[in-house]
Amino acid sequence: MPMVLLLTLMVGVIVASLMERQSAYSLTSRRQVGQYESHHIARSINSAVEAWLQTVRGRPIREMIDSEGKLVEIRCDGGFGPRSGGSETLRLFLKDAQDRVRVDFAGLTGQTLQDAQRLVRAAKDALGDDLGGLSRALGPVAVSAGSASQELIEAAVSAATDSSTSGTGFVSTLLELRGQGPLTAQAFNQALIDGGFTPEQQASVARLVASDTTFWSLRVDVVQGDRVVDRYEGYLSSTPQGRGAGSGAATSRRGNVIGLERIRLDGSSGSDSRTR
Repeated sequence: MPMVLLLTLMVGVIVASLMERQSAYSLTSRRQVGQYESHHIARSINSAVEAWLQTVRGRPIREMIDSEGKLVEIRCDGGFGPRSGGSETLRLFLKDAQDRVRVDFAGLTGQTLQDAQRLVRAAKDALGDDLGGLSRALGPVAVSAGSASQELIEAAVSAATDSSTSGTGFVSTLLELRGQGPLTAQAFNQALIDGGFTPEQQASVARLVASDTTFWSLRVDVVQGDRVVDRYEGYLSSTPQGRGAGSGAATSRRGNVIGLERIRLDGSSGSDSRTR
């Protein structure tokens, strides 16, 4: 009898071990399939967004964003993934990402690297080591004249002039212009000329304060009917206003999507959140 019980126990342990292993294998397989699917859906979204951008050349992106941050809706009758249940719509939302400081210097060299390092030091002096959460890892070094805080613009001017010029008039003019509506390149350039900078300082300030935003935080909602069934987040890098409309417009890109990844609808990132 003891031998029978022992044998039964051993069989039970073996079966439980096999079931656990099979469960782990199934979970791993589902994750791999989810990652593969997520990758190809993201590529489909990239293609759709970049194709749409080709149709709106000459129009400033900022002027196409509505009060809720929505840029456009793109409909696909067949859906955007293998598990799509029919027609789906992409809703693209943009937010100026150049209201933050780039703190990752990977890939930067020469003058660009020096500018980035000086800007980070000046921003830390103004806002503290954590920059108040106003940091990013990608994109241009320059902060946006149209959306960055007064403290960040002042830090950029300080970094550009080695603190030899306060730039108070320049910053005040920018803030006043922003209160009147979207900041234009012409108005920015005039404020720069009138800011009391030397020609060398003007060039340096223009490298660290951008009149035209070219880097945006991107959120893509995949909508079926009235329900958001999927969400992706990344960045959109666009060409400056007025470029890409010349003789090479047919082949040059208006912009491209960077680092798009699936976000669970509860707010966390993940690769297997698409449900039907």
